[in-house]
Amino acid sequence: MNILHIDSSPRLESHSRALSAAIVEKLLEVVPTASITRRDIGADPLPQTTLLHAAALASPATLAAPPAGSLDLSEILIGEVEAADMIVIGTPMHNLTIPSVLKAWIDQILRVGRTMKSTPAGKVGLLHDRPVFIGVASGAFYTGERANQPDFLTPYLSLSLSSIGLKTQQFFPLQGTAFLDWEHAALARQALLPALDLSVVPGPGDIHAGGPDISTIPPRGHIGGFYMRETTLSLPQIGDRMSERAAPPLDVALREWIGPAGFARWSELRAWIDEFYPGVFVPDWLYGGKNRGWTLRYKKTKALTTLVPEFRRLSAIVVMGRAERERFEERRYAWRPELVTLYDNARTYVDGKWLTLPVSDGSDLQDVKDLLLMKRSPVSNL
Repeated sequence: MNILHIDSSPRLESHSRALSAAIVEKLLEVVPTASITRRDIGADPLPQTTLLHAAALASPATLAAPPAGSLDLSEILIGEVEAADMIVIGTPMHNLTIPSVLKAWIDQILRVGRTMKSTPAGKVGLLHDRPVFIGVASGAFYTGERANQPDFLTPYLSLSLSSIGLKTQQFFPLQGTAFLDWEHAALARQALLPALDLSVVPGPGDIHAGGPDISTIPPRGHIGGFYMRETTLSLPQIGDRMSERAAPPLDVALREWIGPAGFARWSELRAWIDEFYPGVFVPDWLYGGKNRGWTLRYKKTKALTTLVPEFRRLSAIVVMGRAERERFEERRYAWRPELVTLYDNARTYVDGKWLTLPVSDGSDLQDVKDLLLMKRSPVSNL
């Protein structure tokens, strides 16, 4: 038993990825020994239609004798579909329809003479039917009573899959994600799963009905001039760093990652630093560290603090040199006991004692502010 799991979101911590992963988990409850073939076209986009590929599809003559290598990628992707007993697709809605990377995949697997044929009545699929489960994440609403935009995703994707023979389809719309924090989105996602019709899961006698054995699929690597990377998707855990390296995270991504309450403290702390140290520190996004992820450092000659946005929590790193440690000890009994415990347990390195302070409520936030005021006087008092 094989499940082909496709994701098309460019965001590695996206709602559509979480939804498709949840669908796969439900299927594995029924067929726990199933193998999974991952095709992450969001992280590793397929090329758009090339000149050679277009030339191969131009006429019956070129289809019969296509240019060398022109259909290699198409064969690989069709082979994955044929080897699958079930297919799970996770996709966002981009501009009313599917993202371009998913369209590129469809353009490779819809092939006259290979996966479908033309008849006077229209396209007829040549592949054996198998269940396809599609998880769709949309920032707005496109179906139901709250729909405020048209839906060109569902009819297009449904017709495309049906045209090659994949007619057993189930769509799961996760809508309004622009208005949901991660916890509420997770609840909405879980509410969709009971609608999953597991009666269509193939039995032992249906495995690879008409398709090749999965061992016939070419291995990952440089195949036909294309690099295919196999990836494993895991849902974020509390404390995980933001690890998408393409660019520093925007506020909308930070709010989704930290959570609304954490993002409010993040914003308050940043505004406080700007107010008390105007023009002194230029915040600098850094990627790296032991846990690999994004942090925001405030530094001039020496660092004031580094803010660490983590999944569902916020931390601030304050490095205390000899002078700061002496001042801390002078006020030891004035600090909150929780802060003193953190201080005593913090490790001391050559450049000072490193305190990692969780900022989970107003008291934690005040601790950070007090430490920073002790570390460096505000501009008005210089």
